[in-house]
Amino acid sequence: MGLMQEQLDFIKDNIRIFDNPRYNDRYTAVFMHKPRFTTKNFECLGMSQFPFAPNGVGQMTSGSPGEHLGTRIYYEDLPQDCQKLLVSRLFNS
Repeated sequence: MGLMQEQLDFIKDNIRIFDNPRYNDRYTAVFMHKPRFTTKNFECLGMSQFPFAPNGVGQMTSGSPGEHLGTRIYYEDLPQDCQKLLVSRLFNS
């Protein structure tokens, strides 16, 4: 996707990504560098497989990382549209 190594390192160090295929918003990116309210609650980005589709999901929320979000995955495992949305929220806002 043409990210600079610095951006990839930032994602690796600060974002925890989970996949729970039981839900439409199956992907959750937890922004560990952005705590909310307590040290156990963080900004999150919930996404469906196609977040830019008319019925897709790509919404900011808050939560805590853990098994309840599904299996932990890597940035490279996200669908391309989810990668684009995550990068946009991290580096273009």
